[in-house]
Amino acid sequence: MPKNPRRPPPVLVDGHKEWLVDRIVCHYPPTAVPSAATHFLVLWTGYPDEEGTWEPLAHVEDTLAFYHYRTYGPFGRFAVVPLALESYPEFIRRLQTTA
Repeated sequence: MPKNPRRPPPVLVDGHKEWLVDRIVCHYPPTAVPSAATHFLVLWTGYPDEEGTWEPLAHVEDTLAFYHYRTYGPFGRFAVVPLALESYPEFIRRLQTTA
């Protein structure tokens, strides 16, 4: 990710930098069930859309944006979904067992 003082800094997670995902726009290759070879076009919180990047499944599968993308499609961010942060890991476990 490019460095810009006006943009949100990365968050340190287990000693490495991570940026906040705003939303996932699409994936490639276009398969019904993502695999390790699937990449997702990620838009980052606080960054312009043209700075979105293609990220492998391993980089996005534990994000709330991925849950919304898998559940509601690319426009899932516009759906109103009451989701308590404490229940988020349970949703990820259910996604992994149904994928």
